[in-house]
Amino acid sequence: MVAPIRIRFIGCGDAFGSGGRLQTCLCVESDTHRFLIDCGASALVGLRKFGVDPNAIDTVLVTHMHGDHYAGIPWLALQRAAAGVKRPLGVVGPEGTAARLPRLAGHLFPSASPRPDRFNLAIREYASFRPTTLPLAWPSGLTVTGFPVTHVPATNPHALRIEVEGKVIVFSGDTAWDDHLIDAAAGADIFICEAWS
Repeated sequence: MVAPIRIRFIGCGDAFGSGGRLQTCLCVESDTHRFLIDCGASALVGLRKFGVDPNAIDTVLVTHMHGDHYAGIPWLALQRAAAGVKRPLGVVGPEGTAARLPRLAGHLFPSASPRPDRFNLAIREYASFRPTTLPLAWPSGLTVTGFPVTHVPATNPHALRIEVEGKVIVFSGDTAWDDHLIDAAAGADIFICEAWS
């Protein structure tokens, strides 16, 4: 029997914390595994607020390179290092993630930057329209497909189609209307879409 999958909205606010809301972060979990979709700068605060053990996060999937969607990753990684977690934090994002994330981490916590292993990140990039299967401990694996959407081009924005445990979860971070959303969401069990214009 397949364990149920739960989605927790840790943060769904804008970049400025309007209304006291935390920045984008969703936690997808079964009884034994957890991954995040986006990890805004306030994610670690949100995880603690909602009783999610940050050391139990397997991977972070990133929709695009804006701080309110990925600037929490260095803090999450350092939290795990401080707690003695040995396994790397998997990060899967659009093209540019492997170059930008280590730089961001170095700027946010300079004393750790001479020791990049302190962050212990395993970074992979997905290509648009190509499924990327991740070597996670989920019994049926985890496959991510990125669909380009309409947002600030320099951030390489994507909607993510995530296949896990026989379910399809589709999430689009910031976007205006884009026809790729139709393809991304086709046949999904759940489609979650932020709005930006």
